[in-house]
Amino acid sequence: MYIIRLSLPVLFIVASLVYAIMIFQLQPAMLGEPNAPRYFPLIICTGILIFFDCRLN
Repeated sequence: MYIIRLSLPVLFIVASLVYAIMIFQLQPAMLGEPNAPRYFPLIICTGILIFFDCRLN
């Protein structure tokens, strides 16, 4: 039971880190602010990372 309880948060933490790497590889926007396509995904990624990191403790 402990392995299942530990594995799901670790899986989400690893997935959010992979997602963050993919976000930083996005091409800059052609119009407006170049980093605008990265803002919302970074907020989602950070939220997932913080939420599941807190669940490990």
